[in-house]
Amino acid sequence: MRLTVITVSGANEFTDIKALLRICEKYPLAEIGVQVSGDKAAFGMARYWWIWALCFYATPMTQIALHLNKDWVEDFCAGNVPNELKTFLEFRHQNGLPVISRVQLNFKVGREKTPDVARLADMIRFYDSQRFILSYNDSNKEIIDQLYQVEDIEFDCLYDESFGKGIVPNKRKSPAFSDVVQGYAGGLSPKNVLQTLNQIKQVLPAKAEFYIDAQKGLEDENEHLSLEKCHAFLRKASKWAEKQLL
Repeated sequence: MRLTVITVSGANEFTDIKALLRICEKYPLAEIGVQVSGDKAAFGMARYWWIWALCFYATPMTQIALHLNKDWVEDFCAGNVPNELKTFLEFRHQNGLPVISRVQLNFKVGREKTPDVARLADMIRFYDSQRFILSYNDSNKEIIDQLYQVEDIEFDCLYDESFGKGIVPNKRKSPAFSDVVQGYAGGLSPKNVLQTLNQIKQVLPAKAEFYIDAQKGLEDENEHLSLEKCHAFLRKASKWAEKQLL
């Protein structure tokens, strides 16, 4: 069992890019999660230019994930990629690797339009330089189960029953698929990350790989990402991960 990624979500135009990158450089498992949608990151908006700057200053060691919401996730799943998103996904480091390494599709069946499995599979194939994350829960499990049956499609799963509300679940669930990297979110913070990691350890197979994702528990009093909390969260989770390898 191995922790592979520690995602700090919610970085945006209120976040000091260079300070965030300095923190993440200390922790190889760190990933920066950025929430995007048409009403948040359209051309000319503050977050649009902030993402440009983040991608400019990022190094090949920096892990960045875009979390697609609202119209952008509906459009992407339907095969219509907004020009802004297309630009971000095409950014490359000098070594040819994509600057945006993962893309999280935050659709919820019954809230957004239900994706067509074949079309969604085509989109994942087309953007094969990125790794995709799908939210697995009671609302979405049927369509994700169908996508899992497509032989040439790979993706990661994320369990977050509260869908970004930062609510700690009653228990952490076992992975939906034995050969898919499972992520865990929902109420994670510097205060409870060690307890949560030990709970997750109890439901995972011995050789499983997994990751964790926090946002609400990393916010300050203004509901912006706190770099101090990010540092504490990454430090505690990284030390836990190192101990598992001993």
